[in-house]
Amino acid sequence: MQVAAAEAAWRTAAQTVARFSGYPLDRILEARRPGKPRIAGLAFAQSAAIYLAVTVFDTRQYYLALALGRPRRRIHAICHAVEDRRDCPEIDRLLGTMERVLSCPEATL
Repeated sequence: MQVAAAEAAWRTAAQTVARFSGYPLDRILEARRPGKPRIAGLAFAQSAAIYLAVTVFDTRQYYLALALGRPRRRIHAICHAVEDRRDCPEIDRLLGTMERVLSCPEATL
């Protein structure tokens, strides 16, 4: 039950990230495969969806890790890296806007 809720929170966060980043939802949801080149903006969008699922929906990293098939320490590292990026005012504004949208979906910006 909690794993399903974690996955639902991640998918909801990913929809919002897709809206703001311009990346298609399916690209944000897809797992990075070995040998596939890393795209920095897409990687941040994927990380932001994980971070928002944890922070906005209060999803436990353990359950999100199970839902995504990743080690919990990787989810923790992603959240920490995104939090560090908030030192940049533009990133902080963007994440703050997405947090508000996810917290109050009926609000218009």
